[in-house]
Amino acid sequence: MAEEQEEQQSDGGEMTEYSEIGGMQEDDKGNTIVDLEPATPDASQTDFYDNLVFQVDATELSGIAMDLLQKVDWDKKAREKRDKMYAEGIRRTGLGDDAPGGAQFIGASRVVHPMLTQATVEFESRVIKEIFPASGPVKMQVLGTDIPRSRWKKAERKAAFLNWQLRTQMTEFRPELEKVLTQSPLGGVAYLRFVWSDALQRPTVHSCTSDQVLIPFAATSFYTAERITFVDDITHLEYKERVRLGLYIDAELSPASMAPTPTKVQDAQNKIEGKTGTALNEDGLRRIYEINTFLSGIDGNDRPRPYIVQVDDTSRKVLSIVRNWQEEDEKCERMHWVVEWGFIPWTGAYPIGFMHMIGSLSGAATGALRALLDSAHVNNMPTAAMLKGSGVSGQSVQLRATETTEINAGIGADDVRKRIMAVTYNPPSEVLMRLLEFLVQSGESMVRVALDKLAQDNPNMPVGTMYAAIEQGLNVVGAIIGRYYYAMEQTLAVLHRINRMYITDEIIRDETGQLLARRADFQGPLDCIPVADPSTPSDAHRHAKIQAVSARAAQVPQLYNMHNVEKLFLKKLLNMPDEEIDELLTPIPAPQRMNAVNENAAAALGRPISAFPEQDQLAHIQTHVMFMESPFFGQLATIAPKFVPMMLQHLTEHLTLWYVTQVFEQTQEALGGRDPSEFMKIANPEVGAELDRTLAMVSADVLRETSQKHLSTLPPIINKAYQMVASMQQQNAPVDPGQVARERNQMQEKDNQQKNQLKGQELQQRKEQMGITVIQGREKVQADLGKEQMRASTQREIASADSLAENSRLQIKEAGENRRADLTSATKLEANTDDNMTAIAIAKSEMLNDENTDLSTGSGINPNP
Repeated sequence: MAEEQEEQQSDGGEMTEYSEIGGMQEDDKGNTIVDLEPATPDASQTDFYDNLVFQVDATELSGIAMDLLQKVDWDKKAREKRDKMYAEGIRRTGLGDDAPGGAQFIGASRVVHPMLTQATVEFESRVIKEIFPASGPVKMQVLGTDIPRSRWKKAERKAAFLNWQLRTQMTEFRPELEKVLTQSPLGGVAYLRFVWSDALQRPTVHSCTSDQVLIPFAATSFYTAERITFVDDITHLEYKERVRLGLYIDAELSPASMAPTPTKVQDAQNKIEGKTGTALNEDGLRRIYEINTFLSGIDGNDRPRPYIVQVDDTSRKVLSIVRNWQEEDEKCERMHWVVEWGFIPWTGAYPIGFMHMIGSLSGAATGALRALLDSAHVNNMPTAAMLKGSGVSGQSVQLRATETTEINAGIGADDVRKRIMAVTYNPPSEVLMRLLEFLVQSGESMVRVALDKLAQDNPNMPVGTMYAAIEQGLNVVGAIIGRYYYAMEQTLAVLHRINRMYITDEIIRDETGQLLARRADFQGPLDCIPVADPSTPSDAHRHAKIQAVSARAAQVPQLYNMHNVEKLFLKKLLNMPDEEIDELLTPIPAPQRMNAVNENAAAALGRPISAFPEQDQLAHIQTHVMFMESPFFGQLATIAPKFVPMMLQHLTEHLTLWYVTQVFEQTQEALGGRDPSEFMKIANPEVGAELDRTLAMVSADVLRETSQKHLSTLPPIINKAYQMVASMQQQNAPVDPGQVARERNQMQEKDNQQKNQLKGQELQQRKEQMGITVIQGREKVQADLGKEQMRASTQREIASADSLAENSRLQIKEAGENRRADLTSATKLEANTDDNMTAIAIAKSEMLNDENTDLSTGSGINPNP
């Protein structure tokens, strides 16, 4: 009841009476305890943080001043090399036009490669929008369980007030934060220093470079250093104002005649800003050392306790000693007012930055660039050597472009070309150009992560793969932003403590016109954290993460709240405020109890409906089923797409509730009218087992008999409705290119499987056919072989018979020819014999008659005409 009353007061517009009640405290659970008695200021509370200089002996003050100033000098000497390196890094940016290196001849190039400047500016631009978004850098976070609503409301008020304070009230916060985000990556570390201003009635903050904050040589980290010194250069007017406000004692210090000696870092920064100091010190600048250290004996205690001591460097006087722990803190833990913003931690107390990592590469790139430009410059400008002649003194003549220059000639010299020789230089080197490109690439690989290139290289890369690639590429950047996230947490803690110590309800009301928060809200835990997310340090990473969530939600929508998924997309990716998101998204109305007819009407209009245990479930089911089966209502094309899917889910609720009610009532009847939940509270396992057996029997009876009696006609109707829903979803499904591509691939894969299956079947058929064919072919071959063998045998027989006949014919022919030859020879022999006999007879006749005759022997052997 008290919590509700407090909620009404905190949510309503009348907050003045509550805020004016004194003595508000907070217990361990975050509840605010109000003391109705008016609070009266306690003198010990108002004096606890007062200046203690007057309570310390002058001799002791002098000793404290001498001791601390000597230690400050040691701290300065311990870090001289670092300050020199930091100043060198500032000069290497080229912003002050005094970058070291390069040639020294007249007209030599003084250009500087912008590697360091580009890396610093790009990193600051990346980080500032993560650490300090437009909607505010703070969000609430309440830890613990069983948290009362009052603490949630208090955390909401604190987060809203801190956002207003950092964005509106402390107008210098963002500019000072951006200074830190440029100097921290360059020099390795920068600081934010918070101070409560009585004049402005609000916290103030200003940035500090590493040369303005000194820690001992033996320190291993900033927050554990025994001594932290802030070098504060203030004007004489500021000094007098602090005296007036009681922060300093009135030491009657006259304006300083000389300005404090600037450090090497300050000299380099002044050259960039174009500032030049004068010896007059018009503003009376003086150097104050604000030393956060441990002292003993100040309050009569031997144990060292934390104090803030402010010492003037010129007069070496202690101006202020203030306790630096909270009054109620029995441990006397030191309070920090300076927040460290480190870039990359190293082994010591000072982090490292770009000047340590790529300072040498930047110098080499500048040297290579200057050498290339100088080479091009001297290659285009004339250079010559002149020979001294007798009687004529030598000359050094500088030729000027587009002008005529006279040169004294020696005795007998009539041609200038006889006394002057042109000197030529090599053109810019290609090797030097490639070396410059290598140096630039090496430097950029240390500081740049190509986020956009991931998406450009492969726009069809899966969401999960792209998310993993971006996360892998952001390891270094994410770690650095994580350290800045921690620094922002420390910043909120310091600001929260300042508000608790100094702010009042009247100040808040005067500043804002209303009571955004109360001083009592800042009592207790912080309950606020930076809004930045170190696990998602870029828009590309955030976009990939939301895409992965959206894709997963589309795959398993039953596990996701799609309304919240869309809200995450609009808020995290498009950076839309909650007010605009609520205007864009359709609100989710809470379910209300209605009768069955109103539920039909609401479902037909697409409005949410819900079942309740007290309703007559069977009556509702009957009414819904009749409406759903009606061709004029539930089956109508304008009603069915909204009504049927929603009603199916609603019928499931009614069926479930009817089943639970039936089992409960019959179980209660079996137990003699006692509530079954009473037996569930009994710790005896036998009682629980008996209850389970009773529920099992009752449930079986309800499912077997009662359901069959009352719900036998329902399953066919629901199955028909589900078929209708599936048909409508298939017809009205939106065309998703990705889904279409996946379905096309699935269809193609299915088609390929079918083709492969058909090919396999054809191959099997071919194999089987081939087997049959082989068998048939083998049989045919065997049959053909038998036929061929028979044919061959027959042919052989025929050939043999033909051969025998031919042989016989040849023998007969040969015998006939032999016989003819013999007859011819016998005939010729007989004719020759006759011719010889005739010749002998003729020869005898001539010999006898001694005269030749004309008789011839014919065609004989020796015819004689």
